[in-house]
Amino acid sequence: MSMLVEKLKKHSLVLLLCLAGCTVYAVFLANVATVNLSIQVEKRTLFQMYWAQANEGYSEKRSVKLIVTPRQEQYQFLLTNLRNVKKLRFDPHKYIGGSIIKKVTIEQKGIQPIHYNFENGFYQFKERNHISDYHLEKNGLVVHSNGKDPFLGGEFTIEKTAYPWMAEFFRFVFICLVIVLIYSTTRQLNATLRYVPIFMAVAVALIMIMAVISEKNVHPDEYVHIDASKYYQKNWLPPSIEDPEIRHTYSVYGVSRLNKPEVFYFFSGKFAELTSFIHVKPFRLLRLFNVFLFGCLLLYTIKSEGARSMAMPFLISSQIWYVFSYTNSDAFALSIAFLVGIQVVTPGSMFNTFLRQQSDKRLFVRYLLLGCLLGCLFLLKKNFYPYIAFVITVLAWQIWEMGDREEQILAVKRLSLLTLIGLTLFGLRVGADYSVNGLDKAEKLESMRLETAGPLYNPQTDLHKRHIHLSMKKRGASLTHIVEVKRFFEKTFRSAFGVYGYFTVSGPFRYYDMVRWTGVALLSVFLGLVFLRPWRENGFIAVSCLFFSLLLITVSLHHSWTKDFQAQGRYLFPIVPMLGIVYAKSHKYLKGPLFTSLFIAMFLLSAYSFIFVALPQIPKATFY
Repeated sequence: MSMLVEKLKKHSLVLLLCLAGCTVYAVFLANVATVNLSIQVEKRTLFQMYWAQANEGYSEKRSVKLIVTPRQEQYQFLLTNLRNVKKLRFDPHKYIGGSIIKKVTIEQKGIQPIHYNFENGFYQFKERNHISDYHLEKNGLVVHSNGKDPFLGGEFTIEKTAYPWMAEFFRFVFICLVIVLIYSTTRQLNATLRYVPIFMAVAVALIMIMAVISEKNVHPDEYVHIDASKYYQKNWLPPSIEDPEIRHTYSVYGVSRLNKPEVFYFFSGKFAELTSFIHVKPFRLLRLFNVFLFGCLLLYTIKSEGARSMAMPFLISSQIWYVFSYTNSDAFALSIAFLVGIQVVTPGSMFNTFLRQQSDKRLFVRYLLLGCLLGCLFLLKKNFYPYIAFVITVLAWQIWEMGDREEQILAVKRLSLLTLIGLTLFGLRVGADYSVNGLDKAEKLESMRLETAGPLYNPQTDLHKRHIHLSMKKRGASLTHIVEVKRFFEKTFRSAFGVYGYFTVSGPFRYYDMVRWTGVALLSVFLGLVFLRPWRENGFIAVSCLFFSLLLITVSLHHSWTKDFQAQGRYLFPIVPMLGIVYAKSHKYLKGPLFTSLFIAMFLLSAYSFIFVALPQIPKATFY
């Protein structure tokens, strides 16, 4: 008996992984209905499908949303377990006009397939809203709406069939065999985190697929990022604010990314120009820069154990991978934060060697490279300022811990000089902008904002006629309303772990619940292992991380309340490299089977979300 217990302890990690893999399959795939939809719409819109029990009302929590376009008719998505469902509701489109539902087929193991087509099914729905006419034609159900929220719904019945227990048993066995095979070939890599590059390679593959197959501008604000990057394909200096050639870069808010100090657009545009020999559509060419950045992070993790430590938090959310699959400045900011973090936490890094080394013929080159890296850090999005403050705090602690006063003085001098070089680079970028636009740049920006902003976002529009999410505090909304009614924290959480497109592609609610509790468990174990060990350095850095993370969350909440309600998880992404620094500083305490199992579970959940939610449901583009 004792031998059996010892064997179970020895292989406890692989047993936990097998249990996690089988649980994910059982919850998200084995007992979930698959919907095959064929629909023809007049314009890009939202198709939504609700489910409920007999005496239950419809709820957004029990629905699936899908972007549909005139260019595509066939779609497939996951619904829910139909065994306790008695009512279904179809929202075919969100506009005044028509659409044709050609066919809907719902399949689930142990249940007879349900077919809604032009021969049967549609007329059994008794619940209708905003529908002026609907009738069957040869090619499907034609729906005409006189409002923007048309739907058909009603009760339905299911016919149970024999559940394929034997086939499912062999699937569970197959899942366990694959996990055991991967575990047996990679368990020796755990000591130095060599499995991290493997996971990073999986993420790179998914990022590349998304970048290639997804349609242009189906991702948040991609069109403004593309337009800003295109400008720098042919230009070197910032543009004039009033230049007619960049007028199309202004968003509905009356703001152009070209008028911000972010350096991403310069590098993105120049990279696209260098790779212009690749004959693909321009929007795909511009996406390659962010894919290239994540590929570089992968190469770094292969080379350096410090990089593998920094990369750990980058693997717990598919939303992080997602921002690397399309044109946006968040991916570049994460990459720069990643590189800066590695320089800070790796004892033998160029930065740490440079702070302590008395003399070196290559000092000037190191000054230049490190100074440019710090300069890029100052030229990121404003939400990365807390990360800068966190890095400064960690550096101050490291210098304090040197002990030797002469070493401390040398380190402070060199760090000050590097900071000066970085600020000089920042000043050159800002100075170039003012040299083109003059000292009255602020007045010009405000003038263009008033001229180009849409009516719903224009400051000249009466407050109560602007978009409902603007200036909610001035409208009388309390902070409690933002948190409880508008669900700021819940929306922020979900969009940090798997909401795609313009927040129209999301996973089932079970997925977010599993991520929530697995993430809480992982964070609890993480912080517990850090604080239960001798915590003089590790504890201080962890507390600093928590402080700046809470500060960033508070700023995001305040912005949503007072300016523009933007409950988006990507605004909190600076927390990711902060956690990377904490992990890298404490990684020798974080190698137990429980922590590793929870981490791998988060990675598997993220992979599920990207593969089975994001990729199938994102609107697709033609290749040429």
